[in-house]
Amino acid sequence: MKSWKNRGFKKRALEYVYFFSIAPFLAMFFTLSENRLTMFIFFFTASFYFILIACEFLTKRGLNKAFKEFFNLLWNYETAFVFCYGLYTYLYKIDGQKTLSNVITAMFSGHPWTLIFGIGLLVFTVIFRFALSVTDLLVEVKPDI
Repeated sequence: MKSWKNRGFKKRALEYVYFFSIAPFLAMFFTLSENRLTMFIFFFTASFYFILIACEFLTKRGLNKAFKEFFNLLWNYETAFVFCYGLYTYLYKIDGQKTLSNVITAMFSGHPWTLIFGIGLLVFTVIFRFALSVTDLLVEVKPDI
């Protein structure tokens, strides 16, 4: 690892983006959590930085296009699925006295891990897409590797 003075502007800018991009998330989690320091905050921070470093590695190797297309495909599939499921729930499960939030709560109360897995997959996809876009702008691709 190079010393701080020997790093280029793009490397320092990438590190600043890493640090300042997680600050709003940590502020939100810290104010919303009752315990102040939950395991979720530690897990989210560690995975956020791990994904950013992995994306920097992938971009340096020239593999960012394939991963970017894969995560774009995954994001499009997830949003289409959520939209169709919400529309299905709205059209077929709601009668005059139930609201959409009551129907979804009743459906997922028996299977909470399905909801947790879906949210985790969406969060992972969004962070990976963000990290690939940032590293695509700030990291040089080495053609000889």
